[in-house]
Amino acid sequence: MLKLGELPYSNPGVVNRFSELYIQDGSLPKELGRRLNRGLSMRNQARYEPHARLGKKEAAEMVNLAEDLTKALEVRLTGQ
Repeated sequence: MLKLGELPYSNPGVVNRFSELYIQDGSLPKELGRRLNRGLSMRNQARYEPHARLGKKEAAEMVNLAEDLTKALEVRLTGQ
């Protein structure tokens, strides 16, 4: 994301910039973008909603997302 100069200051800004760079141009599947947005939504619930119920299932979803994003970006960056 450094290639575009100024970095976003907010979490939604980072997600939007990531989407612009990698999802909208077709470099990564749209499904990853949807999951990333869901992760941001869960993060907001956990932070701002006192009675939010997020458990092991949601945590596992985010761990899987992180692994999938890492793999996809490794392939994109290394060409392998």
